[in-house]
Amino acid sequence: MGKTTDTRSSWKQATDDQDSTAGATSSETSPPSKLNYRGNMPIDEAVAYFEALTNGLKRGTVTLRQGSETMHIQLGSEVDLEIKATSKKRKGKLTFAISWWTTPANVDFEIT
Repeated sequence: MGKTTDTRSSWKQATDDQDSTAGATSSETSPPSKLNYRGNMPIDEAVAYFEALTNGLKRGTVTLRQGSETMHIQLGSEVDLEIKATSKKRKGKLTFAISWWTTPANVDFEIT
C-alpha cells in the first residue's frame, strides 16, 4: 500500500482545493493507509510544502496525493508535536512528527 519515491513531481500536498473531491479517494478500492515521500528539492519548494501543510493544519484536514492515490487526514482537536534536531560534521537533520487521536462523533459513553 505505501510507496516510497524519489520524484517530487509524483507527490503533491493538496490542501487548498476544497472542491468535490473532499472525502473521496481516487481509487474505488480502499484508500491508502500510508504514503511516503523522500526527495531533494530547493529550499523554497520545501517551504511551499510546509506552508500547504500549515494551511491544512489550520483547517483541521490535510489531503495528500501521490500518483493516483489520495489520502485525506482528519485531525483531532489536539495534536502531539515532536521535533528532533541533529547536527553532524557535514549533515544536519530536522524531523517533525505530528500525531493525534480521533474519537468517533456522538459516542454514547456512560459510567454507572
